[in-house]
Amino acid sequence: MEPTFLEFLRSYRQVFPMTDEEVMFLPEVYRFFILNYVVREGARFFRPDLCAQFRSDAVRTYLPALDSLDASPLRSTA
Repeated sequence: MEPTFLEFLRSYRQVFPMTDEEVMFLPEVYRFFILNYVVREGARFFRPDLCAQFRSDAVRTYLPALDSLDASPLRSTA
């Protein structure tokens, strides 16, 4: 929910309108990205040392944080 991301989303929605329902789905899209491209396929995209670190960060930090994420500020980007 960083201010720069919220501003990006606000600008994006001006050009490509999204419903609030679609916007509220973004955390699940992010979860899919982390699981698929970092955890599952990370070795294809990152050096081995970075891949191990990114996978660890994903499992210990980013995925658990999504469970308690308050996505309501995303709605105010309309």
